Amino acid sequence: MSRRHRLISRPLPRRFLVPILVAIFGAVPAARTVPAAEVESNPVVAAIQTQVASVFEKCRRAVVKIQATDQNGRLSGTGFFVDPNGTIFTSYTVGGESHDIVVEFGEKRFPATRLISDLRSGIAS
Repeated sequence: MSRRHRLISRPLPRRFLVPILVAIFGAVPAARTVPAAEVESNPVVAAIQTQVASVFEKCRRAVVKIQATDQNGRLSGTGFFVDPNGTIFTSYTVGGESHDIVVEFGEKRFPATRLISDLRSGIAS
């Protein structure tokens, strides 16, 4: 990848939020941990767990590490590719008001430029 990676942020429809969270965090954030006995006895919970794991496995190669700097110091977080041109979505806390952005993809490091950030949605690109 010889291009500079681009970061974008726009308010997204709710249907995109769960796949995005899964790609970033590897699982849907939960208010509590579900005991194994409850997963085994509840087919809905088991189905959701299986689907989340499936989405993560399909998307894990699109996840990148992002390092940047803001007025408070160094930032580190993750993001993921959303198109073949190198556009990456990340959280506003990492890409929103930062500069000197560097994306790590595998063993390589690439400079990145923020395109758009939106505090309300909490996403930057």
